[in-house]
Formats: sequence, C-alpha cells, structure tokens
Amino acid sequence: MSYIAKIGERQFEVTNEDLIKLDITKISTQDFHVLQNFQSHVVNISFKQPKSCEVTINGNKYLVEILDEYEQLVDKMGLTSSNTQLVREVKAPMPGLTLSVHVEAGQEVSKGDALVVLEAMKMENLLKSPSDGRIKAVYTTKGQAVEKGQLLVVFE
Repeated sequence: MSYIAKIGERQFEVTNEDLIKLDITKISTQDFHVLQNFQSHVVNISFKQPKSCEVTINGNKYLVEILDEYEQLVDKMGLTSSNTQLVREVKAPMPGLTLSVHVEAGQEVSKGDALVVLEAMKMENLLKSPSDGRIKAVYTTKGQAVEKGQLLVVFE
C-alpha cells in the first residue's frame, strides 16, 4: 500500500516498505526518535484533522496532508481542485450504481455534507457537497445505474 504525503504543493510517495526501513523509538504520545540512513531526527506529530497533521522534524514545522489510495484516485480525477468557483451541479465522476441518496429537493446542506454514495470499481464513493447551499433537484435514486458525467444533484 502506498500513501501520498502532501506538503504544500510538493508530494512524496510513502510505501509500507519505506516505513519498515525506519528505526523509530517512541518517546511520548507525540514525540519520536527516528533513525534514517544513519541520521538521527527528533520528530513531533500533532494531528489536526483525520488526514492531516503538523510534523516538526528537528525544529522545522511542516503541515502534512495524507492521501490514501482512494483519495489519490479522487485527486487524479480532478475532484479536489481548490477552485473557488461556485458549483451548481454534481455529476457522477465514473459509471456506477447509486447505493444511497442523502439529500432531497429543498434541503439545506453545508460544505462536506453527504449527497450520494456510488458504488464503482467495487468501492463505495461518497460524493460530498462542494459548498453550502440548497438542493434544487436530485436526479438519481437508490439502485439506479449511472454513467460517467450523469447529472446527480443540482443546487439552487
């Protein structure tokens, strides 16, 4: 399994094999001594959110975002763009089957709220609201097959 560690715009692939090569000694809950390639490092890890943390290595602080294989796929599909443009439509990012619909017309949603769960490539994909708003219409139902690019949810 591999992960992507993002520090600003820089990305680093980290595999389980990479982690096994490190000599890590736990000092306290958040502090570690790490020996890598005969170099000693004092590391403090402070989790800010489930998938990000502040890592201090030898006094230098870095905000690190961790992307697992699913998040890497979403990132490659361009669904994590930091574009601030107002989104009025949510379309299926890939062909699949609608497992559940969490919203209905007229409902107020906040950014990050669950909209629809699609099953695609044997994975459940939760589509979240890209912004705060009100749902104008929902164009899918539980059990419905959808095509890539098919309109699922429209905002007012």
